[in-house]
Amino acid sequence: MIRAAPFLALLLPLAACCRSYELPAYYPIATTAQALQDHHVGKVSLGTFDSGPEAKDTLARLKSGGASIVPAAGQSFVEYIAAGLRREIERAGCFDPSSPAVLSGTLVAQKLSVDWSFSGTADEWEADLRIRFVVRREGTVVFDKTLAKRHGWTSVSLQQISGPKSGEEYLATVQLLLRDLFSDPDFAAVTQAAATAHAGS
Repeated sequence: MIRAAPFLALLLPLAACCRSYELPAYYPIATTAQALQDHHVGKVSLGTFDSGPEAKDTLARLKSGGASIVPAAGQSFVEYIAAGLRREIERAGCFDPSSPAVLSGTLVAQKLSVDWSFSGTADEWEADLRIRFVVRREGTVVFDKTLAKRHGWTSVSLQQISGPKSGEEYLATVQLLLRDLFSDPDFAAVTQAAATAHAGS
């Protein structure tokens, strides 16, 4: 005869594995605003943001060990990143819907991974994010780069801790990648040129 208690004990961890944790709301960081100012990034308008085929299975949910992280209800990861980008440039005074420099983006790939310690100590976690950024000026591509950011952290494997922690560190990964974009000298140069031309028109 099969005993129910051991069977239920097996089911409980499986049920816990299905738990999802919502990403924290995006917020701008001081180092990103400083990068925009230090590199004299010109004002930009925003175009479309979409995803590539490699990212299609991670748009609504990103697995984090035994749990998952998800954007706010009704939002995809692409929308989360695009909204974060807009907040950063608005806060720094670099957003102008009439700017001829139109910035678009494509989420190329993203993943979370963990190196289990199996020793009762904390595990090593990592987020990988790749986004292609394109700036068009009067329909002509003047900037086209795919930027990648790999960000690691340490967390215990207990999902009530590792799930929310993964959401926080995913946010940090997006923030760091956007800072890399705003620190790119080629990006600064094309936005400055567009701003100069726009001011003289």
